[in-house]
Amino acid sequence: MEVVRTTVACECVYVRAMVIKALIWMQSPHDLFDKLESIIASELSDPAWPATLLNDILLTLHARFKATPDMAVTLLEIARIFSTNATGKIDADVLQLLWKVISFNPHYRQF
Repeated sequence: MEVVRTTVACECVYVRAMVIKALIWMQSPHDLFDKLESIIASELSDPAWPATLLNDILLTLHARFKATPDMAVTLLEIARIFSTNATGKIDADVLQLLWKVISFNPHYRQF
């Protein structure tokens, strides 16, 4: 029975990851960030999230930034949520990649 619960929980995390990725893509530079922040923080309280999946979501932030550079501040805030709520599971190289691409962006420098 425990194996079944673990399998279902694992599959559930992958579904939730797809939803978070979709929400990241649907977020616009003019939308309020509070709701998305609350959803992500609540999801990351579940210890079932594997590191590979969390890093995959951060790579989605990278792709989203490349598609819409004026979302630099919002995307860095999302990365902050991941790095504070999933400490030890986030690959430093992924965070560094995101920081490098955003920090050289003129939209970010204006803040």
